[in-house]
Amino acid sequence: ALLTFLMKEPVRGAMDRMEMGVSRENAATEQKPPSFQEALRGAWAIRTLRLNILAAFVGGFAAPMTISLSFISANEYALDPFQRSVLTWASSLFVIPLLFISTGLAQRFLVQAPARIMVMAALLGLLVIPVPFIVLLPPPLWLYASAPLLALIPSALIGPAVAVVNLQAIPARYRGVGLQVNTPFL
Repeated sequence: ALLTFLMKEPVRGAMDRMEMGVSRENAATEQKPPSFQEALRGAWAIRTLRLNILAAFVGGFAAPMTISLSFISANEYALDPFQRSVLTWASSLFVIPLLFISTGLAQRFLVQAPARIMVMAALLGLLVIPVPFIVLLPPPLWLYASAPLLALIPSALIGPAVAVVNLQAIPARYRGVGLQVNTPFL
């Protein structure tokens, strides 16, 4: 906690400017922060972000499915809140190791071809399409409990890599607004 008050805040975009070949002295000069309008225009000009905004908008239509899951599990399978939370906990426990695997995949894809990450995200997103149909037609309990894993596995495998691509695609000057520009579309 003491380091929070003693450490100096880094200069915005200094590392990016040094990577582009600017001297340390010039990179250490503080840039004037962009206005909200300039940051929004700069972030919107990044094609990767626009595609992610479109994907978030389309994916937002799946949100009612997640709300209906608790009603289905309570009505069809007579699961109480504790049993429903155990199902959620078990799926989370299954996904955590996949996050560690995804770091290796992300590193490999970022070195070879960063665009491949977005293609993989789109392909894995196609795996999620049958999940609402499986869950909304009351299947046996084992299938009902395992179907949401079809949605969680792709996001656990590729989600961190997509976040890294977004961080690399957004210049430091616009990063604050750029990482939040898709929020209204969720």
